[in-house]
Amino acid sequence: MSDGSLSQDEIDALLQGGLEMDFGEAPVQEVAPTPTIPADLATINSIFAKNTESLDRLLKSLLDDTSVLSVPVASSSNRDDLLNVISDEVVLIQADFADQVSGGHLFILDVNMAKAMAGKMQGLVQADLNDAGMGALEEAINTFAGNISTFLSASTGRSVSCGVVKASRMLKASIKGLSDQFVKIVYPYRFDGVGASEIVEVIAKEPALALFPLGVAQPMNMGMGAPAAAAQPMMASNQAMGMPMMGQQMVAQMPVNQMQMGAMAMPTMMGQQMMGMPQGIQPVQFTSLNSIPGSSDIGNIGLLMDVFMEMTVELGRTKRLIKDILGMGEGTIIELDKLAGEPVDILVNHKLIAKGEVVVIDENFGVRVTEIVSPMERINEN
Repeated sequence: MSDGSLSQDEIDALLQGGLEMDFGEAPVQEVAPTPTIPADLATINSIFAKNTESLDRLLKSLLDDTSVLSVPVASSSNRDDLLNVISDEVVLIQADFADQVSGGHLFILDVNMAKAMAGKMQGLVQADLNDAGMGALEEAINTFAGNISTFLSASTGRSVSCGVVKASRMLKASIKGLSDQFVKIVYPYRFDGVGASEIVEVIAKEPALALFPLGVAQPMNMGMGAPAAAAQPMMASNQAMGMPMMGQQMVAQMPVNQMQMGAMAMPTMMGQQMMGMPQGIQPVQFTSLNSIPGSSDIGNIGLLMDVFMEMTVELGRTKRLIKDILGMGEGTIIELDKLAGEPVDILVNHKLIAKGEVVVIDENFGVRVTEIVSPMERINEN
């Protein structure tokens, strides 16, 4: 073999497997890539954009009616990328997904934003991030995350709920447990007392792939809208390898709408023709679940505007022994726990929401609202 040619003996040995030939290094086997979140997140961006108006109304009612939440931007990210865009000190609020889709889900806020949000929840300008402040912040984010979970359930057809919400203040370098890749959603947010800021939402890779399977990188699929001309290279390859022409003829004769059923449908149809089955049988085409009519209205408070609720004004309360109650009669005076001139309580469905002063309108009593009770006071009210 010194001249590069093979003798007849060497050829015979090769055919019988008795001679080993050195063809250099073995070719590197390509490893199929694991599913990753693509750089093009148009589907995810479209879904979250539809819920922006609902979230904006929610934050206005919960925190400040002058606040503005803008359309978020989703991107594929990792820990290093995330640390480059957040402040040195942040508040991390864990709100993992549960139910049919489960996994890591959290929010990251600038410390000043977190203080302002906790303050609004407590009826203050800003709040210290102590136990009470963190509790108020957790309440706000729990409502925010619940809205997102409900909307994702309606938009993706997968049952999603929000687990226990837990807030922690930390340096960004201390953030641990993030996967190698995740979806980062940045909500531009303008808030009174803070100015322009951001709410950063992080969805771990596993729940992101479960919620948005169409976003997973897939092999080339003719069913994803490729033109019929895309079948030509495959036809040429089949002919070069000596394969039967039957499959090629079917590709050439298939209408475009049948080709859009996907590459997986072609072997089935070929098998039907080979077995003598009718060619008119076609797989069922299901309607896409990407767009659900009315899903953008999830959380729309306008749907409840015509629902009646009981509103009462409470002058005061007191406790008496049963013998005193049984001894009451006409002319008995009952002393209440309110001082003269002190604001009365305004309740909706027996829940305190405001305070006011009694006024007379024509011949009827009325009440003028003087104070709106903060969310934290409502929660603590027995």
